[in-house]
Amino acid sequence: MFITLLLIIPRNYFTEFSTYPTQYITLFNLYALSGLEQKRQLVRKGALHALLVLISREDYHIKVIYQDSSKLYEVISLLLRICKFGWQGENADLNPYAITIGGLVQAPQEVVEWMDESLFVNRLLKQLIELPTDRAVALDMILYLCWENLQFTKILLYHFSFECLFTPNEVKNATTIIENIFEINDSVQRERQRLILLGF
Repeated sequence: MFITLLLIIPRNYFTEFSTYPTQYITLFNLYALSGLEQKRQLVRKGALHALLVLISREDYHIKVIYQDSSKLYEVISLLLRICKFGWQGENADLNPYAITIGGLVQAPQEVVEWMDESLFVNRLLKQLIELPTDRAVALDMILYLCWENLQFTKILLYHFSFECLFTPNEVKNATTIIENIFEINDSVQRERQRLILLGF
């Protein structure tokens, strides 16, 4: 009962959630790590959407409150990677970068709409690439979203071209991501490899 009450706060009382996100993010992180059904419950109760909205706001106050973003992006990665989206087609459950093979849940409509907004997706990518802590979390999420999704790959490559390759460390991180997405084995693999090698 207590966890159910906590889960509805981001959806029903977003102002409260966004004012004091640290405690909620820590709880969601622990809950998401405790099992697949717990992840599904977080998605169904609107926690994933609330976290996506949180990172899409240009609110300095929020960034100051939650300076260590590793748990935040770990939760988002864990929850996104149990969702299936229309772009993945009939084989969504076969995504090798998902948390589980089979048993994915349909992404809630509000999450689908968020992912359809290029401004938000660009902001998510920028934050993932610049993630100062756990690079594996960022890579897992990027691979999951690139699978059967050529448009996401295009956005990713455009982002690399114009925003992130300014320091040796950023070049190294970008190279690691590009090497991994080059190896994604899906129905658009050849088109993706052509994009990576030859550009748009």
